[in-house]
Amino acid sequence: MKKFTVSTLALFFFSLSPVLFAQQANQKLPSDPEVVTGTLKNGLRYYIRHNEKPNKRVEFRLVVNAGSILEDDDQQGLAHFCEHMAFNGSKHFNKNQLVDFLEESGMRFGADLNASTSFDETIYQFQIPTDRQGLVDSAFLILEDWAHNLLFDPKEIDKERGVIHEEWRMGLGAQDRMQKKYFPLLFRGSRYAERLPIGKMDIVMHCKYETLKRFYHDWYRPDLMAVIVVGDIDPAAAKKQILKHFKKIKNPKPERERKVYGLSDNNKPIIAIATDKEATNNQVAVFWKHTKSHLITENDYRRSLMLSLVSGMLNNRFYEISQKPDAPFMYAGCGYGGFLVRTKDAWQCVAIPKTNKIQEAFSTLIKENMRAKKYGFTPGELEREKAEIISNYDNMLKEKNKTNSSAYAEEYIRNYLEQEAFPGIENEYALVKKLLPGITLEELNSAIDTLITRKNVEVLVTGPDKKDNIVPDSISLLIAYKTALVAPVTAYVDKKITKNLITEPLPGSRVVSTQKNDTFGFTEVKLSNGVTVILKPTTFKNDEILMDSYNYGGSSLAPDDKAFMARMTPTVITQSGVGPLNAADLNKFLSGKQVSVSPKIGELTEGISGNSTRKDFETMLKLTYLYFTQPRKDEEAFRAFRSKLSSQVRFLRSNPQMVFIDTLYKLSASNNPRYFQIPSAKQINDLNLDDILAFYKDRFADAEGFHFFFVGNFKVDTILPLLQKYLGSLPAINRKDAWRDVSPEFPKGITKTTVHKGSEPKSLVALLMEDEFDWSAKNKVIFNMTMNILNIRLREIMRENESKVYGVGIQKSTSKYPKPEYNILINWGCSPDNVEGLIKTVFQEMDHLRNNPPTTVNLEKARETMIRELQTNNEQNNYWLGKLKGSFLNQDKLLTLEELETIIQSIIPADIQGAARRFFTPDHYLQVVLLPEK
Repeated sequence: MKKFTVSTLALFFFSLSPVLFAQQANQKLPSDPEVVTGTLKNGLRYYIRHNEKPNKRVEFRLVVNAGSILEDDDQQGLAHFCEHMAFNGSKHFNKNQLVDFLEESGMRFGADLNASTSFDETIYQFQIPTDRQGLVDSAFLILEDWAHNLLFDPKEIDKERGVIHEEWRMGLGAQDRMQKKYFPLLFRGSRYAERLPIGKMDIVMHCKYETLKRFYHDWYRPDLMAVIVVGDIDPAAAKKQILKHFKKIKNPKPERERKVYGLSDNNKPIIAIATDKEATNNQVAVFWKHTKSHLITENDYRRSLMLSLVSGMLNNRFYEISQKPDAPFMYAGCGYGGFLVRTKDAWQCVAIPKTNKIQEAFSTLIKENMRAKKYGFTPGELEREKAEIISNYDNMLKEKNKTNSSAYAEEYIRNYLEQEAFPGIENEYALVKKLLPGITLEELNSAIDTLITRKNVEVLVTGPDKKDNIVPDSISLLIAYKTALVAPVTAYVDKKITKNLITEPLPGSRVVSTQKNDTFGFTEVKLSNGVTVILKPTTFKNDEILMDSYNYGGSSLAPDDKAFMARMTPTVITQSGVGPLNAADLNKFLSGKQVSVSPKIGELTEGISGNSTRKDFETMLKLTYLYFTQPRKDEEAFRAFRSKLSSQVRFLRSNPQMVFIDTLYKLSASNNPRYFQIPSAKQINDLNLDDILAFYKDRFADAEGFHFFFVGNFKVDTILPLLQKYLGSLPAINRKDAWRDVSPEFPKGITKTTVHKGSEPKSLVALLMEDEFDWSAKNKVIFNMTMNILNIRLREIMRENESKVYGVGIQKSTSKYPKPEYNILINWGCSPDNVEGLIKTVFQEMDHLRNNPPTTVNLEKARETMIRELQTNNEQNNYWLGKLKGSFLNQDKLLTLEELETIIQSIIPADIQGAARRFFTPDHYLQVVLLPEK
């Protein structure tokens, strides 16, 4: 169930007697009839749903209602340790056999197979193809093994200690240090303050085997478990499998009580302040704690709607404030939800203050709540927020059978752990239509009064520990809080906005030519103003239309000293609104509409992207037309943008990882002035609105040569007249745009540098290789498969065998323009003591692939993964939007799924070995290492 806001009874409902209303409103909400649920005699709960998005895939979840909060004093960190051991040997899957099995079926470790441990629960998840019954049978066996058949081999336990220690290491830094300061204050007297899931490393590294197994024995039991199966599977068959695998599992005797730990109330505000020299931005939050509420009855649902309405309207006000140059914060928002502990919810308001504006931002949060409490909301605000809710539910209902299985799985997890009802979208939609029309401003205005309480208030402030960043002390914050509660405020003024985006008549264009491609199901239309439109109708979603476009030029046409200005141009234009509306007014105008449009400028191209429903398709085209013809010059919005940007980047160089990334980026471009990650204060101050507007107008002055792509659920004949009207009215001056090659030169030979930054025993390593690429579909397949095989091997060696990293990543890319080249980035985090040894390991493995063909197993893993991903992507609008755009932009021949699968199947070990020799260049690479400060 998705939580939105507001409601009261439908108007007709008031005619019924109050007694009847109370009886019906307090009845439990129905459960979605399409979900098969039940509870076994041993207490295990199960949820099963047939769903075909994605096709021939099933999502599996094992939810354990136990986490770090249940650890004994000598077990701190062992709930998380148990989760790790689930991948290190069980009754039916020996060490690495589980990961091997799933990878051989085309699934990725991390993306399709993962687990997480939090304070109160542990969740295991994976996706499996259903085209082979053996895979499905094995999936249920995996769940059963996780539930009660883990081996806890002492050798594997000792190896996994190192992996967990590296995971802990990667979490070290400013946020971790500040959290250790404020957690004991915010959650004082609570078990949550001393049971962080990562635990204590002394216990993790030295605990006895029996201590670890004791946690598994006590808490991994059927009466604390739920099994969730959602996907392209017969529910009756799935239920049989669940009965087969789980009804025999017994609960331990004696059975330990599963306590629910809470948090004490506080009469006076609790204020926690934490600063750190490596922190990069300020944060302030205020929490008004409330007793935990559950979504069980119609009354609960109505209350949830009301809370969503209140938060939506307040968030719109915060957004409006943030668009002003003198706003004390960059971003702010509020909402109602869980407060970490299971017994508490909270009305939460959070802001990211600008430098030296923490106290002012905090006061603004309080004052805006008090403004709403004193004067309430306006009819216009309520109307817009209602429209937004109805629009969201309309969309969810339309996409019911196109909703991803993972989304349904998350809903059933919430039902099991939080008792949140899952009535199904038809019932939810009926509830919203019934309740929403009767909502009154008076009800909502009084709702704020119940949220802002005198007791149970907590305040959190974090920020950089810098001389030029003023962080108020607790006394100042307490005074500011009390002052803001009684400060005089005036009523919010809801400015009326235009109802028409475009008032002038548009000339439009005629269709010059139409060409259909039956193989790939798209139509290419050329308009008389030189715009080309590619249209691909699909049924992947029931009511989604995606748009993208390009023309040549981009930021490459800006001189070097204006490159940063060119990069910032789309953001400034977007934050200025468009046509007759500034950004805040445009936000109001779009309430109740499912539409988004954004201009963009890349290095070689510029364009407009967007998405909409069929109903709002014309609005998407209107906004596209306006972004071409009527970008706004908004001095106030520009000053607000520059003020935000200055605060965002001011302390970035205090963060070791940001300095590391900036160094890598600059060196990879041979210190080309166009390429950097962290702009200087001078670069920001030198930004000029007239320059930005002139550059933007120039890039969108001529629509001739633009290619627009539309993919989604539409009929070509229906939308073509609208395309002629709006895209056909875009200006054309026959300019023949082209990009210029400003790409930097990758440094020659071997370049090594070390960044000394940070106080923690933590290192980061990046190895970057870049060179020419022989552009072809087959070579791209070979390149990607080679990188996948290397990734598998590095994970097996560096994590599984040596236990010296938590993870290792490989980012790879190929590009055709401005010149065909490939890029490989291998990165990981580790102990400073292990940097050199792990670098040697990576090059040894590269060398091994250069001199030896890959194993048949690893080749099949890479092959199967690529095919599975293509099969899933082939049924997604986003994939086809990118595929069509890439084909036209790169002038590539489109290939069918079958043709791509044929290429993948044709790859032999010698192809991978040859690719390793071409792409792994031991005499040409960039190495950047982050080490702690000396």
